[in-house]
Amino acid sequence: GLEGVYVVGTPGGVNCQQPSWSNLLMALHQLAPVIYLSPQFTRTVCFPKDYVQDNPHWTWYMKRTVFDMALTVMARRPEIPAKFGDWGLILRLNAANAKLCRQWYEDVMGVPMESSE
Repeated sequence: GLEGVYVVGTPGGVNCQQPSWSNLLMALHQLAPVIYLSPQFTRTVCFPKDYVQDNPHWTWYMKRTVFDMALTVMARRPEIPAKFGDWGLILRLNAANAKLCRQWYEDVMGVPMESSE
């Protein structure tokens, strides 16, 4: 059986919208304890770029999918429905995402972001 169900988000948030979340939560509780991963937690997790690139067990498709999902979470804002506008790429520039972007830039370029144009 399952040891736990991990939910990225919190009740009432974009991933756990009411009123449908209450029924889904009751069903999940029948499977295993539900553990919420709040934005305060998930936004502080650093995903090392080298872990993805250097992982010998992952195919190129898996690696691309990981980076694509990271971009989706940080920039594409999939939770904004098209009926509110088609703005293309929307950046989520909260402090945690900005810090992660800075770290990735410095990892890739090998120089501090301040030295770029």
